[in-house]
Amino acid sequence: MKRKIKCPDIRKRLSAFLDGEVTEPEKFYISEHLKTCGDCQNEAEKLSQISDFLSFFTAVDVSPYFVSRLKLRLAEEKAHFANWTKRLVLPLEIAALFLLALIGGGYLGRILSEPRTEKDALLTEEIANVSGVSAFEDFSEGSLVQTFTNLLAEGGD
Repeated sequence: MKRKIKCPDIRKRLSAFLDGEVTEPEKFYISEHLKTCGDCQNEAEKLSQISDFLSFFTAVDVSPYFVSRLKLRLAEEKAHFANWTKRLVLPLEIAALFLLALIGGGYLGRILSEPRTEKDALLTEEIANVSGVSAFEDFSEGSLVQTFTNLLAEGGD
């Protein structure tokens, strides 16, 4: 029984195939697949062109410490970036918390003051009903009800 190899499996090994780095059985299966699959043939052609283009570049000899220095430099840059973002993020967080507290405090203040206003209005209405007047303005200056109204207006308890 012939083993069916799928295109994704072939494409993973195309570069190694073109460089002659596959086993003989792999070479046989990939060659057979390329005879019948246009998509994989196109992919192989593109990889071959890239390989040909890259062969024009000469190899550069680097210091034996290049990789170590590069890693060290990248770590330094990462630390610098982390410090920079900390310096930027902290003030932004504080500003956001301040705005949230300001908005939340205003909203909470409105919530807490509304029931008091409603409670004061109900109490005022009840006193007016009990005393038999339509509004507190009907009471004379210095009366108990007028004093109560003045206290409410001043925010006293």
